[in-house]
Amino acid sequence: MQQQRVGADVGEQHDVVGPEFLQRLLAERALGALDSFPLSTEDYLGKETVNVGTFEGGTATNIVPAAAVLTLDVRTVDGGAPAIAWASSLDPAISTEVDLDLPAVRTPRLPDALSDQVTAPAATYFTDASALAGSVAGAPIVIWGPGDPREMHAANEKLELKSWQEASRNYQELVLSAAR
Repeated sequence: MQQQRVGADVGEQHDVVGPEFLQRLLAERALGALDSFPLSTEDYLGKETVNVGTFEGGTATNIVPAAAVLTLDVRTVDGGAPAIAWASSLDPAISTEVDLDLPAVRTPRLPDALSDQVTAPAATYFTDASALAGSVAGAPIVIWGPGDPREMHAANEKLELKSWQEASRNYQELVLSAAR
């Protein structure tokens, strides 16, 4: 998973600097080129995704901004080098920086205590597992909880009470079975 910041600063590469120059530069060169974004595919993790997370510039409507920033949320499967190369090639006035770059987490098999649970496909969304993986010394990491992943971090995000109750029962049973 990688969060990539694509920004533009007023510079000497362009002679025309109007009120919408930076936003237009990013919109035309970055947003307009998203169809050519290099998405890789991996057998287990599937296809990479890219999402326009934020688009910022200026402090007021009537003030020409000194900079504009477009943040892309890129869920990578190959480390992200093609994505960085793509963004860097858009225009000399566009700079690229990576805000967050975490490796995919792979757990080859479920721990015995979870062996009766259904194995779901790979999670193609961010979880704390990527951030915590380095501090658990090789312990298996399982993403397991309530809710529908298609609704997470979306406009219609919600958690059905029944799903929460089922997860609570599952967590309780896991703790009790480990204590036996």
